[in-house]
Amino acid sequence: MPRIISRTISIVGYKYERRFQRLVNDLINYINSIKDKENRLEQIDMARIFAGLRFNAKLIDELLLGGDMLEESVIVQDLLKRGRKEGLKEGLEKGREKGREEGLLAGERLVVRRLISHRFGRLSVKTKEQIGRLSRKQIEKLSATLFDLKEKSELFAWLEKHSR
Repeated sequence: MPRIISRTISIVGYKYERRFQRLVNDLINYINSIKDKENRLEQIDMARIFAGLRFNAKLIDELLLGGDMLEESVIVQDLLKRGRKEGLKEGLEKGREKGREEGLLAGERLVVRRLISHRFGRLSVKTKEQIGRLSRKQIEKLSATLFDLKEKSELFAWLEKHSR
């Protein structure tokens, strides 16, 4: 087992402040003594991973220096890439669903407007706007009520009551 891992495991399991501080200082000194940058970055990453089992990320970054060194890790980059991909996929799915719902509502409004136009003649701008403000449930109610309306005035009264 590499020396850094055994030192990190000691830190993770340790409960007392003084010994913890001493172990952290030893760990930092050991990491700083590594000449090869790539090896040093790997050791910092391993120390962060193991320390992350016990401590919060901010403390680990403060103690183990170089807050952005972990971001150079190939594994972390892969995890970030996967996360972005999953987030994008979820966002697209939600966008498509919302688009479908909006499209259905627009279609329902259009059908209701056409039925009203066919039954009562050309619609005024105000009437079109009132229909445009109706929710999906209100559109459904209007479509069911539409065949019971005898006069254009009954339609106007219904819209006045429901399109606010």
